Amino acid sequence: MADGRQRGSGGTAGFVVLAALSLLAACSAPSAEVERPPTEAAELAAVPLAAQRSPAGVVRVAYPDEPAGFLDLRHDDAAAADLGAIWGLPMFRVDPHGQLAAGLVAHWETSSAPDGGWRIELALREGRWSDGSAVTAADVVATLEALRAGPRAAELAPLTSVTAVDDRRVQLGFRMPYGRWWSLLDGVGVLPATVLAGSGPDAYADDIPVAGGWFSLGEHVPGLRTSFVANPDGALGAPGVERLEVLVVPRYEAALGMLREGEVDAVLGYLALNPVERARRVDDVQAAAPIGGTTVTLAWRPAGPLGAPAAAPRRRAIAAALDVSQLVEGLLGPSGAPASSVVPGAAPGATPSDDPVADVGEPVVVLPRWQEATAFTARALQRDLRTAGGGMALVGEVTPDVVGLARSTGDGALVARRAGPWPTLVGSVHDPALALAGDAGGPGSAALSDALAGAAEDALVVPLYRIGVAHAWSDALIGVRPSAWPGLAFWDAGAWAVAVPGGP
Repeated sequence: MADGRQRGSGGTAGFVVLAALSLLAACSAPSAEVERPPTEAAELAAVPLAAQRSPAGVVRVAYPDEPAGFLDLRHDDAAAADLGAIWGLPMFRVDPHGQLAAGLVAHWETSSAPDGGWRIELALREGRWSDGSAVTAADVVATLEALRAGPRAAELAPLTSVTAVDDRRVQLGFRMPYGRWWSLLDGVGVLPATVLAGSGPDAYADDIPVAGGWFSLGEHVPGLRTSFVANPDGALGAPGVERLEVLVVPRYEAALGMLREGEVDAVLGYLALNPVERARRVDDVQAAAPIGGTTVTLAWRPAGPLGAPAAAPRRRAIAAALDVSQLVEGLLGPSGAPASSVVPGAAPGATPSDDPVADVGEPVVVLPRWQEATAFTARALQRDLRTAGGGMALVGEVTPDVVGLARSTGDGALVARRAGPWPTLVGSVHDPALALAGDAGGPGSAALSDALAGAAEDALVVPLYRIGVAHAWSDALIGVRPSAWPGLAFWDAGAWAVAVPGGP
């Protein structure tokens, strides 16, 4: 593996920079339209589960990052969200078109509560954790209670009660109809009550002690690889492969070199320039760069000087000075699209109010060191702020350290946010009531429009552009369905299979 990494990276970094402006051919990036799932009673029949399969074979994937922890508790660890699709047990999954697909929840029913609130009853599929114990309603209750008491307390404030009706049914209570109920466990999934009773979500900081999805943790070697082994009795059904290995390969050109040499079967998660055309230079490889919920974003640190409410005029001045349209058109082409809203594909709301001209200053911004698109973006932002009379100091860091650095250092971070079709607005608006009303209201509602206008006014999160995420895979890997929603192609990793030589 080490030799393959050197072959792929040696002498290519300069080529990437010099060739960036010439790699502008069309790259077949299907756009995922945001269509919201219904909140009425429904049966999820899409993506049938395959409990009868016998997992076989090994698949190796080159991926640019590694997670800071194994749970995306703060919505700022894209690698954790991606890998969580491999081992996690979601209530629902999101397919490449932003639609709900089968997860632990088989179907649901909504009703009004006597006190004027809103209730949803979830019916769960049968399945077992990787330690052999049964998945029950108590696990859903324990997970939601743990998040309500900790990292997602503000986001889950509308949830007033979580009750296990029996082993297979859970009732959720809300103060009012709440449109985001199906996204309550984004980036986390359902966790076993027995583990949460001990260390809580912290048990998943450096380890995956028990898993509920297609795979469980085999081995984690920081900076090198994370391997997963099949969990055939899980609630999602048996996966098609016995072992899935995710190798940390920061540079896209190096990953393509490993794909060319047969050292990996797929390359996923890169924010590369013209990734499809470059991947198609490798024989017997398919490629795509779908646009969905991945947005390159400038996010100000809440505890930093620029995160305070009083700094809103300066944040708006910085946002107004930034213009990445030439970058999107010239370097990204069809695999990029301008973004103006924190909800992927949604309208941004009202234009922010005019202020006396604020000094943009020279904010300190943390960014991942190796991703091509964010590196070029950072230079473009520096140019824009210099033109506006200020500047930008850049601090590059490798993963997973960049996540922790962005939480504790500088004014903000330039990151690729991996969001679902309907991310929470908590954290994007200073007024929590306004954010939660937007979460509850949903598409077309005045509440969502008001919340998005508040997000634009506060400018805590500045979406720059949506980007097609690189997917390239060998013809020998069957069942890959590229997606730019959380999980990437990992969202359906249980359907992957290795082609049998000489087979049909």
